Amino acid sequence: LERVKVLKNNPSADWSNRIQEFRHDWSKEADTANGYLRAPKVIRALRELLPRDAIVTTEVGQNQMWAALHYDTYLPRTFHTSGGLGTMGWGFPASIGAKAAKPDVPVVDIAGDGSFGMTENNLATAVEEELPVIVVVLNNNVLGMVAQWQRLFYDRRYSAVKLKGNPDYVKLAEAYGAAGVRTQTLDDFRREVKRAIKADVPTVIDVPIDPDENVMPMIPPGLGLKDTLWRAD
Repeated sequence: LERVKVLKNNPSADWSNRIQEFRHDWSKEADTANGYLRAPKVIRALRELLPRDAIVTTEVGQNQMWAALHYDTYLPRTFHTSGGLGTMGWGFPASIGAKAAKPDVPVVDIAGDGSFGMTENNLATAVEEELPVIVVVLNNNVLGMVAQWQRLFYDRRYSAVKLKGNPDYVKLAEAYGAAGVRTQTLDDFRREVKRAIKADVPTVIDVPIDPDENVMPMIPPGLGLKDTLWRAD
């Protein structure tokens, strides 16, 4: 407690301004890259479509980081993420629980294909219990966060990250009695989200994204904030 007394206020305005500059610069970039939708653009479009009291959950990995960076939250208890050292597959069953507790508000799980694959069988529960949650699968056919580290810090020596056996998520959803759609453009994505909000069955929206897309900014391992990577290049 004696040490607490000597702590001084350390304003972070400069740092906050730097972050806002990055977000502003990034917002002007194109919606697509290499023929794929950019994941942050998808998340921002989702935010525009959902009411302020909508509940969002996340999985673990790049999807989680993108959601934390680009999904603005306005009300308490409307953004649920497992945080650091979280468990892959957490977000989907969490969204089902949230929908059971709050059936009158839209509930969306922002997922990666790797994490969704851990608990996708919970579609059976969502259908049986008539809980029309929405799952947005940012599908890059790779364990994205691990692949990003291997790409940036290990000279692209990829190991055990490429998901060659992913199912067709549209057919998977339909097999459980849910709705499944795939979107290639932001206009398609917006249309399907609007439809899913009104649906009476769970909806899986498969959004193919670039397997080489990185989450930025990022602090390299073992370094500090002053060493933040703002761009992968």
